[in-house]
Formats: sequence, structure tokens, C-alpha cells
Amino acid sequence: NFKKPGLNTVDGDLWALTLAPKFNLPLTDSWNLFAKVGAAYMMAGDEKDFVPTGSLGAEYKINYNWSLRAEYQRYQDMSDDIIDDMDSDFFGIGFNYKFGSEPVVQEEAVEEVVETRPSTRIVEHVYPAQTATVQFGLESAEVKDASALSGTVDLMNTYPQAKVEITGYSDTTGSAQYNQQLTEKRAK
Repeated sequence: NFKKPGLNTVDGDLWALTLAPKFNLPLTDSWNLFAKVGAAYMMAGDEKDFVPTGSLGAEYKINYNWSLRAEYQRYQDMSDDIIDDMDSDFFGIGFNYKFGSEPVVQEEAVEEVVETRPSTRIVEHVYPAQTATVQFGLESAEVKDASALSGTVDLMNTYPQAKVEITGYSDTTGSAQYNQQLTEKRAK
């Protein structure tokens, strides 16, 4: 009992068997902080007691198997016939070794997806050349009877990508310049 004069020190070994789950907080791939909370079975000489315990620490992962750890652990309120409410603080630095080898990461076989699409075939229709002749009035660009062009007009409306060649003519009366202008008007 530390409250009695002359009995405030104990000389001897103190042992503890601890059962406390470890909770990790990863900071990086190599560093993490941890906390443990649980119970410990304390032994000091012939005296024994179950006590609550907790710890805080940091751990550095050197490689898959090895890590370096620093921690502070507290054992609270050990009591027996001689000791009354003794607390024990533990500071430790140590190495940890994890048995086994690093898990082999098997790459999943990536199945190549071949996307099949229906092929698009461009069909070009070739129509035989057609000739349509229309008549104009004397010295006029007005068509007398346009019914001869109706088949060509229908084809152009159905297939706007079709090509048509239009040629305009005039007779030889009048000057060459006048006839050229009249020919161009008739072609338009």
C-alpha cells in the first residue's frame, strides 16, 4: 500500500500478458499510427491481477516482413494484498517480423473484346447515260415543253448525289457573243 510511509517503492520484476486488438490508421504505404485497448494479466513476484490497458504508437513498414515500431502503453490500477492501485507505464521501441511471403498478385487475364459491327456497304448505282432534248423559242431561254426532263428531275430528287451534265446550244444566227450568252441562259 503506497499510502503507508516506507512502502512507496517496490523492487522486482513486473510481467504482463496483454490481450488487446490493434487498430491501424494508415498514413502512407509505409507509415501508420495505431492504438490498442484491452486487458492484461499482471504479475509482480507472487502477486497477480487483471487490469485494463491501452497503448498508442507509430509503425514504419520496412518491407513486407519487417517493420519498426515505437509505442507507449499504460497498465491501470493493479491491486493485491501489498499493492493498491498501482499504474505502470511502458515505452518501447522494437522490430516486428511477419512470417510468410508477400502475397503474389495474379493479374487477371484481360479478355480482348472484339466488337462486331455490321459492315456498311456503299452501293453505287450506275445508270446509263440518258439524253433529253428540249426546244426553246427563237432567241428565248424559256423551255417550250419540259416533260422530256421529268425523268431526270425525278432521278435528281431521289438521288441528290447524282451528277448531271447540262449542255446548252443556240443556232448560228446572231453574233458569237450573243449566241454564247443565250446558250448559258438556256443551260441554267
